[in-house]
Amino acid sequence: MDIFLTPEPPEFERAVKKKVASGLYHSANEVICAALQMALLQEQETGWLKCEAKMGYAQFEARHVTQVNSKAEFFAVIRA
Repeated sequence: MDIFLTPEPPEFERAVKKKVASGLYHSANEVICAALQMALLQEQETGWLKCEAKMGYAQFEARHVTQVNSKAEFFAVIRA
């Protein structure tokens, strides 16, 4: 697979070159692979949060809520 960065925005190319020049990566390909890996991991990690937010909103809409009056009480409820 061949991938080419478009010249716009130019900071993409500069950022890739800077990463390679730092010695942390051996090639532009390694930089792009690491960036994609991070993006996929972030997507995976935030997927559960989106699901929980949907469920929470549905519970709120259905008036299935628990009122808490302090941070300590909040943590007691979520840990139960």
